[in-house]
Amino acid sequence: AVKKLSVFVSLSPDLPSFAIGDEKRLIQTMLNVVGNAVKFTKEGSISITATIAKSDSLRDSRDPEFYPIPN
Repeated sequence: AVKKLSVFVSLSPDLPSFAIGDEKRLIQTMLNVVGNAVKFTKEGSISITATIAKSDSLRDSRDPEFYPIPN
């Protein structure tokens, strides 16, 4: 079945071009999230936004699995 969906992608200007981490896991996670959005959205739009989290908004004290590399 064909769905009438629009997809909008927004990348924060301060988002680094590169990061150190598990590339396969990041891609798998992104595909799962976007796939679920497509699966459960009958019509309309899907918005994908990538930003840098503020340090005070991080609730998990574990070390991050990805490290931004400034341009």
